[in-house]
Amino acid sequence: MTTTYFRECQNKQNMTPVRTTCGCFWHVQHEFVEAERKILGRSDDQITSRAGYAGGKAGALDGKVCYHNAGNVADYGKLGHAEVVSMRIPPWV
Repeated sequence: MTTTYFRECQNKQNMTPVRTTCGCFWHVQHEFVEAERKILGRSDDQITSRAGYAGGKAGALDGKVCYHNAGNVADYGKLGHAEVVSMRIPPWV
């Protein structure tokens, strides 16, 4: 399939979400962004890759996750969130 064909399908609502959990989501997100650019032919304003947290116990009252408490001690084991990266691709990729 050509890059042009990918570009023509970008605006369709039937894009499939792809999510993966990983230990270093910043690197994985970078690889997702590069794949979107090189394989799907997306420009910077079309990039759908996002990094975030999933699962685990609630963080702050506003829903944000912070792994260091007021004493600057990591709370990784207590919160249990997984690092997640996602992007949206055409269903036939």
